[in-house]
Amino acid sequence: VDLSGNAYITGYTSYSEATFPVVKGTDMEYNVALYDAFASKVNADGTALDYCGYIGGSGNDYGYGIAVDLSGYAYVTGYTSSSDGSFPVSEGPDLAFNGGSYDAFIAKVDIDASYLVYCGFIGGSGYDAGTGIAVDGRGFAFFTGYTSSNEDSFPVKEGPDLTHNGSFDAFIAEVDQSGTALVYCGYLGGSDADMGMGIALDADGSGNSYLTGYTYSPQYTFPVTAGPNFSYNGNRDGFLAKIHENSITIIAPNGGET
Repeated sequence: VDLSGNAYITGYTSYSEATFPVVKGTDMEYNVALYDAFASKVNADGTALDYCGYIGGSGNDYGYGIAVDLSGYAYVTGYTSSSDGSFPVSEGPDLAFNGGSYDAFIAKVDIDASYLVYCGFIGGSGYDAGTGIAVDGRGFAFFTGYTSSNEDSFPVKEGPDLTHNGSFDAFIAEVDQSGTALVYCGYLGGSDADMGMGIALDADGSGNSYLTGYTYSPQYTFPVTAGPNFSYNGNRDGFLAKIHENSITIIAPNGGET
């Protein structure tokens, strides 16, 4: 939701423009595959769509997270099986589909949805999905998801962990204002499956990020530090992590770092 009370929604749809309520969006035509991602803006009193349009290509495309900056630009993340020949890539951070089943994607939608400011992939040779996104006052986007791609193909940079830990790892990445480069990108995980699902930023703009999701990894492989609970409880556990602005350290509640 923006400061004026307008709501921004993403998701995915199998409906064509004949029945789906397209209004102004960056793409007004359904892209034929089973699912297209979409981005929409609902006015503050909920009576009308200011825009609604597709983001997709020849494969399946799913929108899972959306954020809005102070100027009204919307940032969408999700995942896609569409190649760069059909997906609306522009600027970056990666203009080439990386293979595997799906790549995560990130896109910045213009204020009136007349075009995509940038749109690109983030992924490797495995399965990569974006699930949550946040944006700071500078227009830098932070997003999370999960990946089975190892460091040989996934675009790791800086941290917090540059080595894939097995199965699926959660990941966290920061994209610069232009959308052309990753400030950092790294894993968070243990020996079993770990999924990043949501992300938030410090309200004061200090640059720390807060990541949540779930994990099947025991405490002796998952990077536990401080609290709130050091011990894996069985089946799958939720997790919460605070990541330092430089991405290299996970911050403990007592101010220590690891």
